[in-house]
Amino acid sequence: MRPRLVLSIVTGACLAAGGVVLYRTAALDGRVLLETEMAHRAAKPVVKRAGKRAVNTRQRVAELSGGTYLRQMLQDRDSVLERWSDRTQRPVRVWVDRDSVLPGWKSSFLVRVQEAFATWSDVGLPVRFTFVDDSASAEVRVKWTDQLSESASGLTKWRARGHRWIVGADIALAIRATDGATQNGRGVRAIALHEIGHVLGLGHSDGSADIMAPWVLADSLSARDRATARLLYSLPPGKIE
Repeated sequence: MRPRLVLSIVTGACLAAGGVVLYRTAALDGRVLLETEMAHRAAKPVVKRAGKRAVNTRQRVAELSGGTYLRQMLQDRDSVLERWSDRTQRPVRVWVDRDSVLPGWKSSFLVRVQEAFATWSDVGLPVRFTFVDDSASAEVRVKWTDQLSESASGLTKWRARGHRWIVGADIALAIRATDGATQNGRGVRAIALHEIGHVLGLGHSDGSADIMAPWVLADSLSARDRATARLLYSLPPGKIE
């Protein structure tokens, strides 16, 4: 079997080369909504590929990364990009837990999560999503939890194989925010937007107006979120040399 890379994204901080960089953000209503932590699990090194493809990729990043936070992502991830292959004809199968009995959980949260997936689908990426009733057949699973930790309201773990193609992911969304208060629909949607961005392969941005900021102040995608996602999906995955 080919070696498999497992990349874990925990909303609350980011593992950069040489250590953990902590981020903190204010919430939509003044309290903490998200803190993010990105943890990279060790994987076998990617074989370096020189030549025209690598040169063209470097040139494209240099020429097109203005107005995006792709360079920040490359810095945080040791110049490695991960993304899904083209899934327009065969949408990514998503299962969302609809039978939670956790205190504070509302069925309307399902709609907020579905709205978040639809928002990313409208960005213009070669990835579509379809919802399924069977978790065993899903490639992306969304589950609810009471509270993750003192520094996280969402957690995403994605799985990538081969040359860093993403093949699956699991999202955990907390019913209660980091201060213990029950989330509302707006907060759930914002958290879901952030976590789905990770599912698509995005890392953290360096701008507070972006949904992918380590501390989420926004409740919608910014122009930079959209531009970064589009640029990511115009590039091949793997090491950018």
